[in-house]
Amino acid sequence: MHTEEELLNLVVHVAITASLFANYLVFFGVAMWKIFRKAGYQGWEFFVPFYGQYCLTKMIFGKGWMWVFLFIPGINTFLLMIWFYHLARVFGKEVGFSIATAFFWPVMILIIAFGESEFITNKNHFDFVVESGRFIEEFRR
Repeated sequence: MHTEEELLNLVVHVAITASLFANYLVFFGVAMWKIFRKAGYQGWEFFVPFYGQYCLTKMIFGKGWMWVFLFIPGINTFLLMIWFYHLARVFGKEVGFSIATAFFWPVMILIIAFGESEFITNKNHFDFVVESGRFIEEFRR
């Protein structure tokens, strides 16, 4: 059996962890609100289940329906990394920053939202790069 002190210690640790997580969710929510506003969307749209993901995918790729790929187990984690990479690109960030966003998105999203980043296109960034025949040149930037 656990002693009262061990149980109290567990409760304190759980409360601290939950508090930190809740605080991050608030910051992330505000950051996504700002990102949506920068891209010309209403901030509240991010918070609507499924519609927020649709809008974010439309913002990034120009095709909102692509968010349904996030339901494919095993592929969805890889797709989220691509999502965050392209999110940084459509806000004018260089390749290095964009790659960092794919891996360290909790911090990089805050930088995009609260920094001087501007939404540079509402076209499908990936199609634009591939169709223009500059995929390799764009990747090198």
